[in-house]
Amino acid sequence: MKSTELGPDNGALYEVAVPVELGDAGHALRVGAAADISSLSSERRARLHVNLARAHAQRRQVDEAVAALLEAESITSEQIHNQAGKSRPR
Repeated sequence: MKSTELGPDNGALYEVAVPVELGDAGHALRVGAAADISSLSSERRARLHVNLARAHAQRRQVDEAVAALLEAESITSEQIHNQAGKSRPR
């Protein structure tokens, strides 16, 4: 049976992802800083860090963006490398 990981911790992932998509990096970073994601799967924790990296990139905070990507990679490198290939412009 596959876990859906519903709950407030999982909700934080969307509270970061949606503002990033809408260009509201500040909101995404505030929510991400307060989120307790320790109970989530490694895939979802890594996804949060990727979205935080995107938020930092929107603010041109290169060092912070790289640090967030490295954190995501340390959690689950396979997930990160697979996602990187999907997001390249064609």
